[in-house]
Amino acid sequence: MINLEFLLVLPVWIGIYFVLVKSLQWSGKLARNLISASHCVAVLLVIYIGGLEAMKPLAVPLSTAYFIWDMLYCPIFGTKKDVIKDAPYIWHHIVVLCLLYTMDQNRNLEAGLFILWVGEISNLTSYMVYHALHVDLTKEQVKYVRWAQLIWYGYWRVYVLLTDGWAVFYALDDRILAFALASIWAMSMFWFTVLFRNMLPKESKNK
Repeated sequence: MINLEFLLVLPVWIGIYFVLVKSLQWSGKLARNLISASHCVAVLLVIYIGGLEAMKPLAVPLSTAYFIWDMLYCPIFGTKKDVIKDAPYIWHHIVVLCLLYTMDQNRNLEAGLFILWVGEISNLTSYMVYHALHVDLTKEQVKYVRWAQLIWYGYWRVYVLLTDGWAVFYALDDRILAFALASIWAMSMFWFTVLFRNMLPKESKNK
Protein backbone atom coordinates (compact mmCIF):
# COMPACT_ATOMS: atom_id res chain seq x y z
CA MET A 1 0.00 0.00 0.00
CA ILE A 2 1.27 3.48 -0.92
CA ASN A 3 1.64 5.91 1.96
CA LEU A 4 0.17 9.31 1.14
CA GLU A 5 2.27 11.58 3.35
CA PHE A 6 3.68 13.19 0.20
CA LEU A 7 0.26 14.76 -0.38
CA LEU A 8 0.95 16.94 2.66
CA VAL A 9 4.18 18.23 1.08
CA LEU A 10 2.99 18.64 -2.52
CA PRO A 11 1.01 21.85 -1.81
CA VAL A 12 4.15 23.38 -0.28
CA TRP A 13 6.11 23.13 -3.56
CA ILE A 14 3.12 24.38 -5.55
CA GLY A 15 2.57 27.23 -3.08
CA ILE A 16 6.21 28.35 -3.26
CA TYR A 17 6.01 28.40 -7.06
CA PHE A 18 2.93 30.60 -7.16
CA VAL A 19 4.31 32.98 -4.51
CA LEU A 20 7.50 33.44 -6.53
CA VAL A 21 5.73 33.83 -9.88
CA LYS A 22 2.57 35.71 -8.95
CA SER A 23 3.69 37.81 -5.97
CA LEU A 24 7.41 38.32 -6.60
CA GLN A 25 7.14 38.31 -10.42
CA TRP A 26 9.85 35.71 -10.95
CA SER A 27 9.94 33.85 -14.24
CA GLY A 28 8.51 30.34 -14.12
CA LYS A 29 11.85 28.74 -14.97
CA LEU A 30 13.75 30.69 -12.31
CA ALA A 31 11.10 29.79 -9.73
CA ARG A 32 11.36 26.15 -10.76
CA ASN A 33 15.13 26.27 -10.29
CA LEU A 34 14.77 27.72 -6.78
CA ILE A 35 12.28 25.01 -5.82
CA SER A 36 14.68 22.35 -7.14
CA ALA A 37 17.52 23.89 -5.13
CA SER A 38 15.32 24.07 -2.02
CA HIS A 39 14.40 20.40 -2.35
CA CYS A 40 18.06 19.54 -2.84
CA VAL A 41 19.17 21.34 0.34
CA ALA A 42 16.23 19.98 2.35
CA VAL A 43 16.96 16.36 1.38
CA LEU A 44 20.67 16.74 2.08
CA LEU A 45 19.93 18.15 5.53
CA VAL A 46 17.47 15.32 6.28
CA ILE A 47 20.03 12.69 5.26
CA TYR A 48 22.94 14.40 7.03
CA ILE A 49 21.07 14.93 10.30
CA GLY A 50 18.70 11.96 10.37
CA GLY A 51 20.55 9.33 8.35
CA LEU A 52 18.85 6.06 7.51
CA GLU A 53 16.15 6.49 10.14
CA ALA A 54 14.92 9.68 8.47
CA MET A 55 14.63 8.21 4.98
CA LYS A 56 11.10 6.80 5.08
CA PRO A 57 9.35 9.35 7.34
CA LEU A 58 10.98 12.48 5.89
CA ALA A 59 13.12 12.10 2.76
CA VAL A 60 10.72 9.80 0.88
CA PRO A 61 7.55 11.96 1.13
CA LEU A 62 9.57 15.14 0.62
CA SER A 63 11.18 13.84 -2.57
CA THR A 64 8.07 12.05 -3.83
CA ALA A 65 6.10 15.30 -3.67
CA TYR A 66 8.92 17.22 -5.36
CA PHE A 67 9.44 14.80 -8.24
CA ILE A 68 5.70 14.57 -8.93
CA TRP A 69 5.48 18.38 -8.97
CA ASP A 70 8.54 18.81 -11.19
CA MET A 71 7.46 16.04 -13.57
CA LEU A 72 4.09 17.73 -14.08
CA TYR A 73 5.58 21.22 -14.44
CA CYS A 74 6.24 21.04 -18.18
CA PRO A 75 2.92 19.49 -19.28
CA ILE A 76 1.07 22.11 -17.21
CA PHE A 77 3.16 25.28 -17.61
CA GLY A 78 5.42 24.53 -20.58
CA THR A 79 4.99 24.39 -24.32
CA LYS A 80 5.04 21.26 -26.45
CA LYS A 81 8.68 22.04 -27.24
CA ASP A 82 9.47 22.24 -23.53
CA VAL A 83 7.88 18.83 -22.91
CA ILE A 84 10.01 17.23 -25.65
CA LYS A 85 13.13 18.96 -24.32
CA ASP A 86 12.34 17.78 -20.78
CA ALA A 87 11.69 14.14 -21.79
CA PRO A 88 14.98 12.90 -20.23
CA TYR A 89 14.08 14.66 -16.97
CA ILE A 90 10.62 13.10 -17.01
CA TRP A 91 12.22 9.66 -17.45
CA HIS A 92 14.63 10.46 -14.63
CA HIS A 93 11.75 11.43 -12.33
CA ILE A 94 9.73 8.31 -13.14
CA VAL A 95 12.69 6.07 -12.28
CA VAL A 96 13.42 7.97 -9.06
CA LEU A 97 9.75 7.76 -8.07
CA CYS A 98 9.95 3.97 -8.55
CA LEU A 99 13.00 3.90 -6.25
CA LEU A 100 11.16 6.03 -3.69
CA TYR A 101 8.21 3.65 -3.84
CA THR A 102 10.45 0.69 -2.94
CA MET A 103 11.92 2.73 -0.10
CA ASP A 104 8.41 3.50 1.13
CA GLN A 105 7.93 -0.29 1.28
CA ASN A 106 11.05 -0.60 3.49
CA ARG A 107 13.18 -1.87 0.62
CA ASN A 108 16.43 -0.45 -0.77
CA LEU A 109 16.72 2.08 2.07
CA GLU A 110 20.52 2.05 2.28
CA ALA A 111 20.94 2.06 -1.50
CA GLY A 112 18.32 4.78 -1.80
CA LEU A 113 20.09 6.92 0.78
CA PHE A 114 23.32 6.71 -1.22
CA ILE A 115 21.55 7.44 -4.53
CA LEU A 116 19.60 10.41 -3.17
CA TRP A 117 22.67 11.83 -1.46
CA VAL A 118 24.89 11.63 -4.54
CA GLY A 119 22.12 12.73 -6.88
CA GLU A 120 21.24 15.83 -4.88
CA ILE A 121 24.67 16.92 -3.71
CA SER A 122 26.06 16.66 -7.24
CA ASN A 123 23.34 19.04 -8.48
CA LEU A 124 24.08 21.86 -6.02
CA THR A 125 26.38 23.78 -8.36
CA SER A 126 24.05 23.21 -11.33
CA TYR A 127 21.33 25.23 -9.60
CA MET A 128 23.91 27.93 -8.84
CA VAL A 129 24.97 28.10 -12.50
CA TYR A 130 21.38 28.34 -13.71
CA HIS A 131 20.70 31.19 -11.29
CA ALA A 132 23.98 32.90 -12.19
CA LEU A 133 23.01 32.94 -15.87
CA HIS A 134 19.84 34.87 -15.00
CA VAL A 135 21.34 37.54 -12.73
CA ASP A 136 23.82 40.35 -13.34
CA LEU A 137 27.13 38.52 -13.26
CA THR A 138 30.05 39.16 -15.56
CA LYS A 139 31.13 36.50 -18.08
CA GLU A 140 34.28 35.96 -16.02
CA GLN A 141 32.24 35.29 -12.86
CA VAL A 142 29.94 32.91 -14.72
CA LYS A 143 33.00 31.07 -16.05
CA TYR A 144 34.26 30.43 -12.51
CA VAL A 145 30.85 29.13 -11.46
CA ARG A 146 30.79 26.82 -14.50
CA TRP A 147 34.23 25.43 -13.62
CA ALA A 148 33.02 24.75 -10.09
CA GLN A 149 29.99 22.97 -11.56
CA LEU A 150 32.14 20.78 -13.81
CA ILE A 151 34.55 19.74 -11.05
CA TRP A 152 31.84 19.21 -8.41
CA TYR A 153 29.51 17.31 -10.72
CA GLY A 154 32.39 15.23 -12.09
CA TYR A 155 33.58 14.23 -8.63
CA TRP A 156 30.19 12.95 -7.51
CA ARG A 157 28.68 11.57 -10.71
CA VAL A 158 31.86 10.17 -12.26
CA TYR A 159 34.39 9.39 -9.52
CA VAL A 160 32.06 8.48 -6.63
CA LEU A 161 29.59 6.50 -8.72
CA LEU A 162 32.34 4.64 -10.58
CA THR A 163 34.06 3.67 -7.34
CA ASP A 164 31.11 3.07 -4.98
CA GLY A 165 28.12 2.84 -7.28
CA TRP A 166 28.68 -0.75 -8.37
CA ALA A 167 28.03 -2.12 -4.88
CA VAL A 168 24.81 -0.11 -4.72
CA PHE A 169 23.76 -1.37 -8.15
CA TYR A 170 24.07 -5.00 -7.03
CA ALA A 171 22.46 -4.25 -3.65
CA LEU A 172 19.17 -3.15 -5.25
CA ASP A 173 16.54 -5.88 -4.96
CA ASP A 174 14.97 -5.26 -8.38
CA ARG A 175 17.06 -5.76 -11.54
CA ILE A 176 14.72 -3.72 -13.74
CA LEU A 177 14.98 -0.80 -11.34
CA ALA A 178 18.75 -1.26 -11.15
CA PHE A 179 19.15 -1.04 -14.93
CA ALA A 180 16.72 1.89 -15.10
CA LEU A 181 18.91 3.72 -12.58
CA ALA A 182 21.96 2.73 -14.62
CA SER A 183 20.38 4.49 -17.61
CA ILE A 184 20.18 7.65 -15.52
CA TRP A 185 23.86 7.28 -14.67
CA ALA A 186 24.57 7.01 -18.42
CA MET A 187 22.63 10.25 -18.91
CA SER A 188 24.83 11.79 -16.21
CA MET A 189 27.94 10.79 -18.12
CA PHE A 190 26.56 12.39 -21.27
CA TRP A 191 25.74 15.58 -19.35
CA PHE A 192 29.27 15.63 -17.91
CA THR A 193 30.72 15.54 -21.42
CA VAL A 194 28.43 18.43 -22.38
CA LEU A 195 29.63 20.45 -19.37
CA PHE A 196 33.25 19.66 -20.27
CA ARG A 197 32.75 20.59 -23.91
CA ASN A 198 31.13 23.89 -22.93
CA MET A 199 34.30 24.85 -21.07
CA LEU A 200 36.54 24.32 -24.10
CA PRO A 201 37.66 27.29 -26.19
CA LYS A 202 35.49 27.82 -29.26
CA GLU A 203 38.28 26.82 -31.63
CA SER A 204 38.63 23.45 -29.81
CA LYS A 205 34.90 22.76 -30.14
CA ASN A 206 35.03 23.17 -33.90
CA LYS A 207 37.78 20.58 -34.42
